[in-house]
Amino acid sequence: MTTSALEDPPDSFSSAGLDPEAPGPFTRILGFGRDAERTGGTAGMVLATGLHALVALISLTSFLELRGFATLVQEAAQARFDATVDIVVDEPEPEPEPEAPPPPEPDVAPPPSDVPLPEEPPEPAAAEAAEVLTAEPNPDEPIDLTADTMISGSGTR
Repeated sequence: MTTSALEDPPDSFSSAGLDPEAPGPFTRILGFGRDAERTGGTAGMVLATGLHALVALISLTSFLELRGFATLVQEAAQARFDATVDIVVDEPEPEPEPEAPPPPEPDVAPPPSDVPLPEEPPEPAAAEAAEVLTAEPNPDEPIDLTADTMISGSGTR
């Protein structure tokens, strides 16, 4: 019987007296938690589905509250619209324009008389107030720029 190194020879375990299906020393260690994984996965799926269903139910009931609020707002707005009164004011008829009085008859100018008209009075002489307002400053006095006065001059000083 020839076998390669990659395959087990037939009846290799039987010669040692070992059953390949018999539990070995690591079987319990390797199988630890397999039942817990199935139970935990099932419980997690049930709890997650229930939690999502509860959240969906709460969000659906919020639409009922929203509808109640919208109804209250609509009733308040309708009451305000019902309380509004439109006032229509008819404009009074315009009064007829009064008839224009007939134009006055033109006055006839009196004929010129031979009475001489008085002569106009001569124009008054020009005032010399400018010299008082802009009097030449005394060169010995300091110039006072704090008062409300008018200053005039050539600006050479």
